Amino acid sequence: MMAWGALESAVETYAADIGATQPDAATAVKFWELVTRLRSTGDLGERDYERLSRLYRLRNEVAHKLTPEEPQAADVEFTADLARRLLAREYVPADQVVEWVWQHYSDLRDRIQRNRRGSSC
Repeated sequence: MMAWGALESAVETYAADIGATQPDAATAVKFWELVTRLRSTGDLGERDYERLSRLYRLRNEVAHKLTPEEPQAADVEFTADLARRLLAREYVPADQVVEWVWQHYSDLRDRIQRNRRGSSC
């Protein structure tokens, strides 16, 4: 729960830093609405959003004692690391990393595509 609390604060700070929301807005934006907004603008990657969706449901179930299930250590580490990267402005969505690799290593992309075509015969 502590890692999730840190993540909520980090998301709010990150969103304010990149101009996705105003820190002094009269109407506070709910955490999940903010996460969804960051996803829709591309400031939060799809893979991270999907994992956060699962963890958000689990977090709510645990907080309200609706499940005996507990988060895995890897999930807690992911949550804490994501909070750290957001606060340090080191977060880059995985989707952007993949796009960067494809742009800078087009020969690699071409070889992978040829290998895929060759293996499907």
